Amino acid sequence: ELVGINSAIYSKTGSYSGYSLAIPTSIVKKVISDIKEFGTVQRAMLGISFAELTSKLAKEKGITAVNSGIYVAKVEERSAAMEGGLEEGDVIIAINGVPTRNTAEMQEQMNKFRPGDKVTVKFIRDNKEQSITVTLRNSEGNTKLTKAGSVTDLGCAFKEVPAETLRQLEIRNGIQVAGIKSGKFKDAGIKDGFIILDINNERVSSVDDIEKIYKETMKGSDKVMFITGIYPTGKKVYYAVDLSEE
Repeated sequence: ELVGINSAIYSKTGSYSGYSLAIPTSIVKKVISDIKEFGTVQRAMLGISFAELTSKLAKEKGITAVNSGIYVAKVEERSAAMEGGLEEGDVIIAINGVPTRNTAEMQEQMNKFRPGDKVTVKFIRDNKEQSITVTLRNSEGNTKLTKAGSVTDLGCAFKEVPAETLRQLEIRNGIQVAGIKSGKFKDAGIKDGFIILDINNERVSSVDDIEKIYKETMKGSDKVMFITGIYPTGKKVYYAVDLSEE
């Protein structure tokens, strides 16, 4: 029976003995389910900056009701926490009834959910226990589920640049845009014939390069492709293509 997947080991000797760390099966199952259904992992966020409650921090803040938990240092705007009414200084002690005594327990619970899921947050405020129900959001502040995309979502096709055009423009590499229709590229102002030279400072020599950079960009927090390119007329242009959902 699978208990967890090994992720790291802390060993003073360098041998395979020491404290082993593993990803729990509860998270593994959720990740596998996400990939099967959506092609990518769904990450739900409460929308807070926090610290573990220590005896020193509890003394400084006058907290006597608990001696462990997640101290809310900041509530982000347009977040589930703000919508639900969490405030700076609250101490989260449980998510859906499961204790959150430290960062690891908090992260383990949050990793089980998707944007749009409702969870009950139990917390301490003014040394009194309270609870609220919040709807978790994604990194963009909404409840939409992320779907794995591909370059076809950009609203165009790509083709190799003819050798003659490469010689005329005195460039060594590039991929040409063709068949522009409604999509991210058209919104950014890109037109048919545009030759992509690099994206996010990475050289582009094939459609596979574009696909790779696109996927890397979609995994990041800033979903923008900064493109350098040139038109067959010799005009060099820079574009910023926003990939975030509206």
